[in-house]
Amino acid sequence: MTAAATPTAPATATRTVPATAAATPFAARLADAAARHAARPYLIFEGRAVTYAETARHVAAAAGLLADQGVAPGDRIMVLLGNVPSCLYTIFGAWLLGAPAVPVNPEQTAREISYLLEHAAPRLVVTGAAHADRHAATLGAAGIAVAHVADEPPAGGLPADRSRTPPAAATGPATTAAGSATAALIIYTSGSSGRPKGVVLTQGNVLANAASVAQWYSFSPADRLLTVLPLSFINPIIISSLAPLLAGASTALSREFGPFGLARFWQLVDEHDVNILSAVPTIYGGLLRLDSPRGREAGRKVRLALCGGAAPAPGLVRAFGERYGCPPADNYGLTETTCWATMSPPDPARRRPGSAGIAVDCEARVIDDRGHPLPPGARGEVVIRGANVTPGYWRDPGLTAERLGDGWLHTGDVGSMDSDGFVYIHGRRDDMVIRRGVNIYPREVDDVLLEHPQVAEARTIGVPSELDGQELVSYVTVQDAAAVSAQDLMNHCRSRLSHPRWPREVRIVDRLPTTPSGKVATRLLREGLPHD
Repeated sequence: MTAAATPTAPATATRTVPATAAATPFAARLADAAARHAARPYLIFEGRAVTYAETARHVAAAAGLLADQGVAPGDRIMVLLGNVPSCLYTIFGAWLLGAPAVPVNPEQTAREISYLLEHAAPRLVVTGAAHADRHAATLGAAGIAVAHVADEPPAGGLPADRSRTPPAAATGPATTAAGSATAALIIYTSGSSGRPKGVVLTQGNVLANAASVAQWYSFSPADRLLTVLPLSFINPIIISSLAPLLAGASTALSREFGPFGLARFWQLVDEHDVNILSAVPTIYGGLLRLDSPRGREAGRKVRLALCGGAAPAPGLVRAFGERYGCPPADNYGLTETTCWATMSPPDPARRRPGSAGIAVDCEARVIDDRGHPLPPGARGEVVIRGANVTPGYWRDPGLTAERLGDGWLHTGDVGSMDSDGFVYIHGRRDDMVIRRGVNIYPREVDDVLLEHPQVAEARTIGVPSELDGQELVSYVTVQDAAAVSAQDLMNHCRSRLSHPRWPREVRIVDRLPTTPSGKVATRLLREGLPHD
């Protein structure tokens, strides 16, 4: 294989995303993309570009490596790699074989990885030199076969000594037999309550959702995304990797992700001619606090800023758009819906403040406690069904029956829907606080705090109280600590909320703790707070 070319801005072309993508196995979609866009760049990594044709060969080589290790259709493959090309090649290679990939963040602890190894029971673990030593004892104790790969195959190929011709295992019956019901991923959720849950997603799920995103937002070969979220999560796999592949677009992959890579964010956007962003609210909030002159210029070239993982505050959306020229579009979904189930309109003028958009290629309802649909504006549980919805949880038939038994995914999220189908998320049912007999969703307090011009982020939690049952405590980060006090923010809440919804305390902190995916780690806030 020839050396990868220097990255260049992609040329304009017409988008082609067949409506039948959801019914087509991944192998056929990859072959089609490689044939249509052979010489175009798909993956940009640290100054090097990998074309679609080269990507297809790397993925086939990865499938060959897995087949050589005895991997068969249905075997789980744990992918213990960071944001490097081989991570994507391995995940896609597993899909060629009809084997589900289990991507795991290599920064997790030995205890966490030991549990995932026991629960997922993978046939093989694929890791790299950067993490092999750290996890050697854990992997050795599990007694599971381990394959080591380079972060980036030399001139693309995986590993270096493999043939660059797609092996028979990647083109024979095992590949073509992998239909839409074949498991593609087992993604372990953060486990806010109890142990992490393994969400099974099929090839049909991932292709359906990626095609929906690509079509709704009109991805084309003219587009380039930036992958900054860790590839152990569903968002970057679908939004920043698979959706671009289906549309002939490209993606720039960054080793740095989350709040800790913010300093170079706009540099990467500028250097790689990125015109579509995909991130979470904490990243957009961090970029807003940075106030980068380079970002002001680079942001004007961005046609879409997509947001998922949590709802961005209307104030953040407005301020980010005013400063950088690309207001984030709020989208809603769970790992169980593959990624996004509702999407905001591409045109900012058609979006509705506080809404996560409308259901796209799936159905969404808001129901009461008896399962009856509620009228527009009424709050209840959001339920979803469609080709993007998981068939169930790995090794947990009880939870599968509980969440999916009636044909709808019961999300556990409290929401409402207006008469035009726009969905609004108000919080988690599990997060509801009962104070003095009043049901309160902490998001209500957060939204009010975020209306204050100095507040950048807010997270309110419920804590036990002997007097009132539960109390509210709000954590915030601010633009300028000298310009606002905790008492100012308490007064702000008291002027806008009824008495039961007043936080007992507002704490101004330097930053909110986050999970590896960039979400606010509410559990860490609770653990660090003394209770009554």
